[in-house]
Amino acid sequence: MNERARSGFARKGVVAGGLVFVVIVLLVLLLRGRVGEPEATSGPTQSTAANIATVSLDSIKSYAATLHFERGLGADSELVDFARGQIGTGTATLAVIEPEKGSYRLEQQDLAAGRIIARIYTATEVPALGFGPWWTWWWVDRHGPGDTWRSIYIAETEKSPADRHPRADSLEQGYHGGGHYRQALARWYVVSRETPHGDPLEIASWGSCNPCCRQRLPVVSPP
Repeated sequence: MNERARSGFARKGVVAGGLVFVVIVLLVLLLRGRVGEPEATSGPTQSTAANIATVSLDSIKSYAATLHFERGLGADSELVDFARGQIGTGTATLAVIEPEKGSYRLEQQDLAAGRIIARIYTATEVPALGFGPWWTWWWVDRHGPGDTWRSIYIAETEKSPADRHPRADSLEQGYHGGGHYRQALARWYVVSRETPHGDPLEIASWGSCNPCCRQRLPVVSPP
């Protein structure tokens, strides 16, 4: 092989090696955003969407003990008046909502099968919702009437599974195109409801699943 041929092969080798290096760097950059992130919220081993309304509280507690809840920037702590649908007013008291750390990585099929996506604590009791100065877990699945989405709030202090029932309003979901959240988030929001007699305000709990989840929490049904 003459000198020109050897030089040509050498240049091709350098180019090929450079392309391989660039591909590796791009893969590392693409994956770097996922390194160190938590796994998607795991599912329970003893409860399912089909039996969540009747499974023992001990089973729920065992499942919740395997989860990790975000207490930092991902959580929300507000003064909330659930009855009036207000945040930050003189009649409001402390309400905390903490997302499960891997909830933002849940896909739709995971949610449909059933997951706890957050937990809730309120300084004063809200009997209509089962909230109070204890932890209440926010369970989501797609086992409602007609294959609809639903929320069930399960208090660690419940006396029996009879206290556990889905919210009357279906769970609402939101999509954000091709983007996705980079950490678990949970928030309290004030939302309105259109009725023939006005637009009453309600509190809603919100979580950053994929798609995100919002549950209206009316304490008094609108007229």
